[in-house]
Amino acid sequence: MLKRTSSNAAVLADADDAALVAKLAERSKVDKMQQKAETTMELDVTVFKCHTCNKKFPYVPKECKGKGHKLSKGAGKKRFFTCNYCNKHLAFINVTIPQQPCPKCNKRPPSYSRAAMRQEKKTEDPAKRLNIRGTERKFIKGMST
Repeated sequence: MLKRTSSNAAVLADADDAALVAKLAERSKVDKMQQKAETTMELDVTVFKCHTCNKKFPYVPKECKGKGHKLSKGAGKKRFFTCNYCNKHLAFINVTIPQQPCPKCNKRPPSYSRAAMRQEKKTEDPAKRLNIRGTERKFIKGMST
C-alpha cells in the first residue's frame, strides 16, 4: 500500500514542467534585454529644447511648459559615460565628450570614459568570504583576544 503513487502524479509532473519552461522562457527574455543594454553605448532619442532656458531635455520639462517657454522637438543621441574619479554612471544628450564636472564628486578637470547603457553587475566570489576555520584570534600570554 505504501509503494503506490497517485494516479494524478503524471499530470502534476506535466504541470510543474510547463511552469518551469514558462519561467525559463521569461528569464531568457530578461537576460537578452540585459545583454543588449550592456552593449548599447548610445541611443537615438527625442530631444526637447527650451529656447528660453537654452537647455535640452529628453522629456517635456514641466517648469518650462508651465511658464510658457518656447519649446522645440528634435532628434539627438544619448551617450553614456562613467566618471573616472568616483565611477558614477551618467548620460548626456548630444555630447561627444562631456566638459562639465561630475555632479557627485565635482572634480576638475572632468575625466570621463565611455560606458554602456547598463553596467554589468560584479558578483563577489564566495570563496573569498569563506573562512573555513572561522575567525582567528590571537593567543597572547594565556589570554585570547
